[in-house]
Amino acid sequence: MIVVEDPAYVGLPHFSIIAGYRIDAVPVKEEGISLEGLEESIIRHRLQGLQVKLVYVGPDYQNPTGSSMPVEKRQRLLDMAAQYDFFILEDNAYGEFAYEGEPSPPLKAMDTNDRVIYMRSFSKTLYPSLRLGAMVANQRVMHEGKEVLLSDLMAKTKGYTTVNTPSINQAVFGGMLIKNDFSLRQANSAKVAALKTKRDNLISALGELLDPQHAPWAKDISWNIPKGGFFITIRVPFAVGKKEVIACAEQFSVIFTPMSFFHLNGGGDYEVRLAFSHITTETIRPAMERLARYFKSKILFN
Repeated sequence: MIVVEDPAYVGLPHFSIIAGYRIDAVPVKEEGISLEGLEESIIRHRLQGLQVKLVYVGPDYQNPTGSSMPVEKRQRLLDMAAQYDFFILEDNAYGEFAYEGEPSPPLKAMDTNDRVIYMRSFSKTLYPSLRLGAMVANQRVMHEGKEVLLSDLMAKTKGYTTVNTPSINQAVFGGMLIKNDFSLRQANSAKVAALKTKRDNLISALGELLDPQHAPWAKDISWNIPKGGFFITIRVPFAVGKKEVIACAEQFSVIFTPMSFFHLNGGGDYEVRLAFSHITTETIRPAMERLARYFKSKILFN
């Protein structure tokens, strides 16, 4: 049994479904996965004779919500992993993109019981086309009657499925490390600063264009202010689906993602996700003006 966040990045939940694994989805709140919901899921499945073996979380600027898990809650999740005997799959694609204060330590850095399997992508921090990632899996597991390192087992499995990671990609990554004194934080400092500027400009534009004092029709629209990552969630007073995405793209040249696309148990029908990583700073304000006109048309004329 695998427990995933709801909403969550579609990769792992959809892979689990295709692979035939049993999965359960637990709601994500402003501070990450609901630990109360997780515990309820664990107990409920135990009564059915099922063991939750893996919990998938994105504790840093989660995709799609942008939520972050406080240090105290991270510790509680680690304590629950020891108490209920499950592993945590930590997806840290966005942890380096912190725009306010110091970033929280990864769950793996706090893990004293080898409960966390840590994975991260370099596609976000370096180049999308690099298609490289890293995983830390130092647990010992039983396999075919022998105790083996999980990392060895996974490396063997990867060799069967992909043969090897391309040498050129690895060389590019190695060159980036050498160039930046083996510090990814140093390599990404300019990118993080640029993304923070984009986030700030986006929030500022939303605040001006959707201010109820000047736009009374926007009084029921709200949004979060993520402390890092690539995404902002906007709550609107009308249902959003594929039809609305197409209409906004065709008529106003803005594309967003309905949050309902990321939910497994239903939800997100009145929320949209905006991604600001790829757009240029200069295009943010004009794009938000067009998005505001779309919102206005939906609220006043539909």
